Amino acid sequence: MLSATTVAETEGRLVDGRYELGRLISHGGLGVVYEARHIHVGTRVAIKTLHPELVDDSRIRQRLLREAGYLGNIRHPNVVGVLDAGICERRGAFLVMDLLLGRPLDGWITSRTRLGAEEARPILTSILDALDAIHARGVVHRDLKPANVVVVGRAEPRVVVVDFGIATELSGRDARMRLTSDGVVPGTLEYLSPELCAGQPASRGSDVFSFGVLAFEALTGQVPYPSGAIAADVARQPDAPAKLLASSNVPRAIADVIVTCIALDPSRRYRDASQVRGALDAAYHSEVHRPATTPSGVPNELASRRAHTRSPYVTPLRVMLMGGGEIDGRSEDIAEGGLLLITQQSMSIGDVVMLRLPLPMTGRTETLPATVRWVKPGRLRHAIGVAFDAIGDRAREEIVRYVDLCRVRPTSDDGS
Repeated sequence: MLSATTVAETEGRLVDGRYELGRLISHGGLGVVYEARHIHVGTRVAIKTLHPELVDDSRIRQRLLREAGYLGNIRHPNVVGVLDAGICERRGAFLVMDLLLGRPLDGWITSRTRLGAEEARPILTSILDALDAIHARGVVHRDLKPANVVVVGRAEPRVVVVDFGIATELSGRDARMRLTSDGVVPGTLEYLSPELCAGQPASRGSDVFSFGVLAFEALTGQVPYPSGAIAADVARQPDAPAKLLASSNVPRAIADVIVTCIALDPSRRYRDASQVRGALDAAYHSEVHRPATTPSGVPNELASRRAHTRSPYVTPLRVMLMGGGEIDGRSEDIAEGGLLLITQQSMSIGDVVMLRLPLPMTGRTETLPATVRWVKPGRLRHAIGVAFDAIGDRAREEIVRYVDLCRVRPTSDDGS
């Protein structure tokens, strides 16, 4: 029998009396995403709720429910599926989605430095297929970037576009990007088209621009306009993007497609994702490709020494440095022996750190000592492999259970 304390704790983590919250997956400016379990059915899902201070904000609540409506109308294997939505007293609006056991594309790019053209092809075409489905419903994403693309599986990865928090209808009153209360444009500046930054209405072409920046980063490891101030970057080096594509050995025909996508004048871009897909397919067919020269995953010599099986595990965590100070990071995958960490601050091989993270099965916070084994620096993010120095039996058992569970079931709980 459950004690009164246990019942109270469980009820405090319930959404709409049905979904029990587990570990934190991600958090943004408006919402928080958790792994959750339906207490009656047992299904594991992802659930998005509002930050506590926004629960009573009717405008934000309607935005989350509008996101649910968009996803409910877009049924596509490359777009995250919505399972449920509603309003509850404690959490306000909530959105229940497929639980994707994969890794964000920004982590994929960072851990590989950049992708080869052939490696990138199924990822880019899947994103375009998702955009085509989105645009066919009269919706623009407005926040397409590597962090909002999840890669599920390794051998034959499935690519899923997520986070429709600032999506809008093409004909809607909110098609223009509205400033936040702090006077900031929503979204990430490096991926926003110049017309959106200027406050003009969103269009299919603005998503095409964001796709072009994403593709550019996947193939070069950098973005074409790194300061986020496009006019300043272009004034400094107008031909820098084309030169970087060439120096990164991106085949000319593919580079030409990307350069067209990121044209500053919307009239010079492809009109929509379908047109980009046709041009990209033709570019690939016209090129004779060599195998990707960039590494896939961690360096081979490190992968060959792995003693434990890893499974995707994306969750925010805190890194405490031995010299003092703390930094925020995100785990990408986890094993009994360690994890892959993504941070904005690099470290050195041999550094000893303390990792404070939620465990995968219960969400219980644990602090584990670890040592940095390898580092792959990136433009904005760094991929860091860390090995646990000591781990308690409970934490070890929970990680082993999670890894085993991921191995024996599909890589997503979407029912497909």
